Amino acid sequence: MGNATSAIETSGDCHGTAARRQNNRDVFGAGVSAFRQELSGDGCPAPIPIREASMRARPRVVVRKRPLFEHEAAQDFDVLSCQGGTDVWGEGDAAALWVTRAMLAADHRTMYCEHHGFYADAVFGEAASTAEVYNAVLGGPLQHGSTTVLCFGQTGSGKTFTLAGIIDILREALPSGGGRWRVSALEVAGNAVTDLLHASA
Repeated sequence: MGNATSAIETSGDCHGTAARRQNNRDVFGAGVSAFRQELSGDGCPAPIPIREASMRARPRVVVRKRPLFEHEAAQDFDVLSCQGGTDVWGEGDAAALWVTRAMLAADHRTMYCEHHGFYADAVFGEAASTAEVYNAVLGGPLQHGSTTVLCFGQTGSGKTFTLAGIIDILREALPSGGGRWRVSALEVAGNAVTDLLHASA
């Protein structure tokens, strides 16, 4: 995990955390935009590579950021920033997802942004298509053996959307002959397990 801070050149209504974010969303949003520009330069900590040779058999961690819904964009600003590459299985650039917090200094007047980076093998921004995610995650492994894709996240984060899209592409990608393939898709919610390809299990 990485950390960074960026100053905001203004003072505004700083009473209460929720009010501070909402009343100064344009200010903090501009701070996030400025930080995203720094991510492509030398002013921000680079993601730490986690692809050591001794860990080639470990699970890969891939993050996909979904766009904000209209009601979310109307109430708040986007606090997630993507950094790095989308080469899941190769030796490309490391990647990170940065989360920005709207902060207030001890003087109760100066606002600033605090950024926390979480490292991954690949990070896909909101503009990435499901086909891009599929090609990066399953394009290579399907040529070498079995693969498991585990989608994890809170309700509404895009797990079903991503997995359903991957299944649709997979149907077209699997060869019709010359091999034996087995595909299963399960949804685990609490104590319930649902077979997404057939009847409930």
